[in-house]
Amino acid sequence: MLVPETVISEILNSVNIVDFISQYINLKKAGRNFVGLCPFHSEKTPSFSVSPEKNMFYCFGCGEGGNIFSFLMKYENLTFPEAARSIAEQYNIKIPENYSSAANSKTKSLKESILSLNKKAAKYYNYLLNNSPVGNKGSEYLKKRKIPKDIVDTFMLGMAPEGWDNLYAFLCKEGVSSEIQEKAGLVIKKKSGTSFYDRFRERLVFPIFDIRGNIIGFGGRIIGDGIPKYLNSPETPVYNKSSSLYGLYQAREHCRKENLIYIVEGYLDVLALYKSGIKNCAATLGTSLTSMHVKTLKGYAEKMVLVYDGDEAGIKAAARSIEIFANEGADVSVFILPDRMDPDDFINSFGADKFREESLNAQEAVDFITKYYLKLYGNTIEGKVKVVTALESLMNNINDAVTKNLYVKRISQILNIEERALQERFGQNGSSIDNKNSLSANLKINSEYFKIEISLLAALSDVPELKKIFIDKKIADKIENESVRKSVVKILESDNNSDSVLTVDSGIEPMFAKIRIEQGSWNLKSAKILVMQFENAYRKKKAGLHVLSY
Repeated sequence: MLVPETVISEILNSVNIVDFISQYINLKKAGRNFVGLCPFHSEKTPSFSVSPEKNMFYCFGCGEGGNIFSFLMKYENLTFPEAARSIAEQYNIKIPENYSSAANSKTKSLKESILSLNKKAAKYYNYLLNNSPVGNKGSEYLKKRKIPKDIVDTFMLGMAPEGWDNLYAFLCKEGVSSEIQEKAGLVIKKKSGTSFYDRFRERLVFPIFDIRGNIIGFGGRIIGDGIPKYLNSPETPVYNKSSSLYGLYQAREHCRKENLIYIVEGYLDVLALYKSGIKNCAATLGTSLTSMHVKTLKGYAEKMVLVYDGDEAGIKAAARSIEIFANEGADVSVFILPDRMDPDDFINSFGADKFREESLNAQEAVDFITKYYLKLYGNTIEGKVKVVTALESLMNNINDAVTKNLYVKRISQILNIEERALQERFGQNGSSIDNKNSLSANLKINSEYFKIEISLLAALSDVPELKKIFIDKKIADKIENESVRKSVVKILESDNNSDSVLTVDSGIEPMFAKIRIEQGSWNLKSAKILVMQFENAYRKKKAGLHVLSY
């Protein structure tokens, strides 16, 4: 293993899985467990369950399940060691520095070096903005935009100076290699290939935080003349534009409190709302809204409001986003600002209370897109035909049958066209969930014998007294599934049940989590009955008889 078992055990024993997953998903108490919308598939009704008693999660919709490590690995596409180190760092749990392989150490040092470097660069930019004449242009611009000092500090804004290699020279003096600076996206190699220059020059700098507070990238707005007006970090080992959102780290608790998120277009839009007291807001980062963005946002609020500038580009951007929201089962409405206004203009002109009031009256997504095309093409017969044609692509790409039917009903009302005619035009494809990644597709769970085997593993993890019975009856030798058998053997050979069982093979972990959450805790009496049922099933299987459910 690349992380000591003692560290894994300490994480599992000290980190509350409900508190941890609540950083990513809005969980609500439901009996002994907590439930929320699954981040791994699109749904409107919560099917994602977290058991604080079992320290595990399971989604009854898509079949994903496991422990705290499994969740983070799946959510952030990490390896087990990366997930373990990330959680350990967050909870100040120490991992011995020399406890890793040479190959993993290289990967580890790259990501950690980039995060450390980004933090150093952010402090450099922030210092120049606040304490150096170099930052005067940025400070004046922020004063003009009425961005106060507390907002500058909260978002750690900075200023990249004029000149080609100020940051590069500073970081080199700090002992940071050119290679790491380039991989972090902070510098660019010259075409001659002999030296480097700063990516951000004479720009107001916006550090981009991930949900745990790490600085993963930067955005920069030109001060003065120059193009492009906005410049973002490139994709790096720690920064992915399609899943990152500006301001969500600062806004996350406000979003949960309000159960509402305002989604705006840019950095300054976030700052404009935040300074006015509307702190439940986030922005995409120079890219169109993606399904990953929506999945992330669903973890913080049930209601979302798209806020776009009232120009043609803003309206088209909102229209493009609706298909994504529909397929992610998100409750979204669209607030289009008056023409030539951004959020800052609106608030300066009408105030924050008016912004909230208008946003509450924002159009539902299907109303917005239908009326947008109706305004574009007209309310004539020919115009309505064009509207339906324009909506066809959106409707044909909606996978959820319920969402699709509701959209059809609403479009029918707005256009005054018979619902049946629209259903024929748009078709009735769509399903309530994507079964490609469902548990039934990944595991053959129809086998009652396999279910009993998984239950044996769950019972053994709860009842240490079962070890002697398992050994005496040679239960491990009778287990057919190799992953279950290996996990059982590991527990039997271990001094601590939980340390071993919580490293079960990833192929059976979702089913293992499901059984543990569904069945609750085992006691010695019920576990002995299970062992008897298993031996009976084993005899029947050997004799070629049907194995009945237990």
